[in-house]
Amino acid sequence: MNVSRTVDASHPKGFLDGALGCPKRDADRAEGCFGPQSELLLRLAVVEGGDTPLLAWARTRKDNPDEAFLAMFERMLATVLFR
Repeated sequence: MNVSRTVDASHPKGFLDGALGCPKRDADRAEGCFGPQSELLLRLAVVEGGDTPLLAWARTRKDNPDEAFLAMFERMLATVLFR
């Protein structure tokens, strides 16, 4: 599955912080965790394989998307192999 997603601004700032994960267990969601933001466009991909699915995402500014970066993300997804 591969989708693009934006978030509307109806939620308070930081409401979805940590929704996609945090680099450390028990991290403060507002400090360094990952989640959708209203000013960003997210490309999400769930890649099935191995014992568990892999979630990959790329983000760019919603008001000025980096099309080359998003194309590179799509090319990278085509190279993902599980052994």
